[in-house]
Amino acid sequence: MKRSTRGFSLIEVLVASVMAGVALAGVSWALSGATSSKADIEAEPLVATRIAQDIQSLAQTLSRQPSGIPGVTTGADVVALDSLIGAEFCPPIRADKSADESLGAWTQQVTLVLYSLDDLATPLEDDPGIALPSLSNRIYQLRVTVLKDDVPVDTWQWWLAP
Repeated sequence: MKRSTRGFSLIEVLVASVMAGVALAGVSWALSGATSSKADIEAEPLVATRIAQDIQSLAQTLSRQPSGIPGVTTGADVVALDSLIGAEFCPPIRADKSADESLGAWTQQVTLVLYSLDDLATPLEDDPGIALPSLSNRIYQLRVTVLKDDVPVDTWQWWLAP
């Protein structure tokens, strides 16, 4: 009996199908990983902006009378605007001073600087922790730098009235 040499055997077809399936699964896995990484990267600016705005919202509600407690590291320690001078929060805090534990890789670094209304380009040498009269010719600049995994994402700035 002579065997025909036209076509592939069933075993060859099965082996080729398994190899193609494995290759397709690998490509699919690689593409889904790239898609989720891209989504994470695209979401970072939105998360960072929200984290910075939480500090701004908190600062607007704080007393301008000095507490004498600058550079705090927990929301519970924030009692007045001067508490934010040199403050660093990791995990970040929300506007209600509670820690956002779901964002443990993120950090808020806060700076408070005084400027004269006559020159908003040059910071004053004055201590931003001093009490300013409500009709002062000086104004606070609140700066919030947001980091993820100790890498700066962006810095935001707002003017705050005394």
